[in-house]
Parts: sequence; structure tokens; C-alpha cells
Amino acid sequence: DSSLDFSVSIKPKQFYQFLKMAINNIPQHHYFFNREKKWCIVISSEGYIDFGFSVSDKI
Repeated sequence: DSSLDFSVSIKPKQFYQFLKMAINNIPQHHYFFNREKKWCIVISSEGYIDFGFSVSDKI
């Protein structure tokens, strides 16, 4: 984690192209969020994929 100090905002149609580039070229965990829909996906550098969503109104 934290080898990069920036985030990227992309359009849905750009997601798969960016995902392929990031996984193949940036050796760290990758986090993808949709704050409006309240979900998160993490693809770890160890190869795990986790998904979660919130049902809380506090977010």
C-alpha cells in the first residue's frame, strides 16, 4: 500500500481498461469505490479480491 499518493476518478466505461493497466503495472493493493452506491472492491497484491457494501445512512 501507499506507493502512490493520488487517486483516479474514471468513468464506468474506462474501468476495465484502467483495472488491467493498474494490476499489471502498479504492485500494491487497489481500492475501487462508489460512494453514491456505497460499495468498495479491493484487489490485494497477494491476489485476493474482496467486496463490501454499506447499508448505513451515516456514510
